[in-house]
Amino acid sequence: MKPRVFKFGGTSLATPESLLKVISIIRSSAPNLCVVVSASSGVTDMLYKVYYGALRGETHENVPHLTALEDRHIQLVQGVIQTPARLERLEKTIRQGIDELRRISESLAILREDTPRALSRTVSYGERLMAAIVSETLLEQGVKATLVDACRLIKMNRERQDYAPDDVKSKVATLKELTPLFADKYVVVIPG
Repeated sequence: MKPRVFKFGGTSLATPESLLKVISIIRSSAPNLCVVVSASSGVTDMLYKVYYGALRGETHENVPHLTALEDRHIQLVQGVIQTPARLERLEKTIRQGIDELRRISESLAILREDTPRALSRTVSYGERLMAAIVSETLLEQGVKATLVDACRLIKMNRERQDYAPDDVKSKVATLKELTPLFADKYVVVIPG
């Protein structure tokens, strides 16, 4: 059977209750499943505020946004993860992601370089954090799951100052990366 792709985002990942509904859908559909997750509702908007605020040199104004992002993700995790070691590991992952965002924000405030790459990197944190949360919650619920970074699958060509997806290289990378995981009956979680 060919793998199926499910996409979840926004409000379906916003609360512990809604996340557990998503996990239930995934559990009933596993294996042979690729799950693509977006950021939780409102997170991408907040990350845009952090990015453009940093470009204006407003690092102090970003502190409450970053704190809110950290608190929101940690509260979500505390509502779905019961295993102490898994909870601790996931909280650490969230804090590290927010610390990276703080460093990016500080760098942007100094350099004031508005680039598509810097913007993409900044706003991807919502998806990356949520993919880690979904992956760990699936494991918590007894689902054989693994997180795969989308950067390992999507390959880009650089044309002058622009980047464009390389469909051929992306297909090769995706098949190489995902085929063995599906053969081993993993649910693959990808930020996106």
